[in-house]
Amino acid sequence: MQEPDRGHEVFGAPVLGASLQRYRREGRAAPELLSLAAALAALQVELHAELTDAPPPQDASPTPPADWAADALRRTADVVAAHSPQSVPALAGFAAGAAKLETGLLAAAARGEAPAVAEVAGVTGAAPAVAVYVLRAALQPHLAWRFGAGSACAGDLPFPVRQYCPACGGRPLMGKHTEPDGHRFLRCTLCGHEWAYPRMACPACGESEQAKLESFFVTGDEGHRAYLCATCKRYTKVSDERLLGGRVYLPLEDMVTLHLDDLARERGYTPVSEDGPDDPEQGRKVSQWGER
Repeated sequence: MQEPDRGHEVFGAPVLGASLQRYRREGRAAPELLSLAAALAALQVELHAELTDAPPPQDASPTPPADWAADALRRTADVVAAHSPQSVPALAGFAAGAAKLETGLLAAAARGEAPAVAEVAGVTGAAPAVAVYVLRAALQPHLAWRFGAGSACAGDLPFPVRQYCPACGGRPLMGKHTEPDGHRFLRCTLCGHEWAYPRMACPACGESEQAKLESFFVTGDEGHRAYLCATCKRYTKVSDERLLGGRVYLPLEDMVTLHLDDLARERGYTPVSEDGPDDPEQGRKVSQWGER
């Protein structure tokens, strides 16, 4: 049966262990972040496997069943609270509050739609950023299963330029340069699918004029960079496997590069994972649930 293997692939089982060992050995990441990444990935593999073992859905809706979503949210909130003590107060009533809301609204909040995020935050008492983080982590196994998400594959090259996930239509979380040849792949914030994207183009607006693109890194950590686009004022974090010494799991990389988010935001840039006021909303709607 192939689907459980796909879950292990999307949620990092083949590479996460090695990445965690590297970070622990080098002492360049907070232990609680590493523990949280490992616990979340293990839970997501479980949730994905439960879906693959269930009967096929009666319709093609990308919205998960309410009972599955409620269970996934409860278990995800518990894992985050257990490995992130500062989040405990914000998550105390999260699952109970979220269970009162329609699943479609929760899915919209996971996509980052501002009105839905505000409503979820108001009902659950969680900060908007915390609410979105937990929702995305909880619902991702369903979206990965529903849209057949997969990890980076060199067979995707040559590629069409897709600024949104070709599986589910979500925005990129961040990117990576794979070893040995440095091809760039992006990972979806929603379903975890990875797809090829040109190395020297902005994933938010497609800008490829080099004079409008720049990057920066923290001295001593050249393997993690933020790429800035002057055209749309967005940034994309990228991890370089060639410099980091092995394959990387991007949800973990997103956690250990929070300092790059702070530095990029200080310069007035917005992450590629967030919608902006000038985004082509109609184009997003067309591709929202995939192109493949």
